[in-house]
Amino acid sequence: MQRKNTKRPALLTAASWQLHNHMTFLVNNLQYYLMVDVLESQFSQLLDKVQSTKDFEAIRLAHDTFLMNIQAHSFLLLKPVSHCIRELLNLCQTFCTLICSPVVIPPCKETTALSQREMDQLKNISRSFSRQTAVLFKILSGVRSHQSSPHLAQFLMRMDYNKYFTAAGGQLGSTFIDNKVLQGQQKTG
Repeated sequence: MQRKNTKRPALLTAASWQLHNHMTFLVNNLQYYLMVDVLESQFSQLLDKVQSTKDFEAIRLAHDTFLMNIQAHSFLLLKPVSHCIRELLNLCQTFCTLICSPVVIPPCKETTALSQREMDQLKNISRSFSRQTAVLFKILSGVRSHQSSPHLAQFLMRMDYNKYFTAAGGQLGSTFIDNKVLQGQQKTG
């Protein structure tokens, strides 16, 4: 068997592209939330405190507050949310590893379809991603009305600003499970 350096993105079905888009949506919104809503805002508050005082203890206290707020707003202190996000990011990495792995092509045969094992892996990734996004949405929705966690409500607003997440039942990535889509991809490959 020969190993070629071609990548697989052209081989993806519409359902796997949708899973890819849902994963990208989640990662982009998480990154934007962390960069803008958490780090940028907390850093500007820290700078304001540092520039307004000359007292070392006040600066140290402001720095400690900065670190605590970053941990809290990035969900590091909320184990269920932190675990769920970590699982979702691991699924995204697994998806990318599977899809971007080099294509193995037998000699004299130019088929580049995904194998049954790879299709099963994509199906499992899709199911797990859908399940984890539902758990994340349930956690965020359950806490969003509480004033004690406004950062959870902010992240939920980033994720569900147009109510797409709500309309999907809090699940993303569930379209890949349809067996007809899987069978259609295998016949064309």
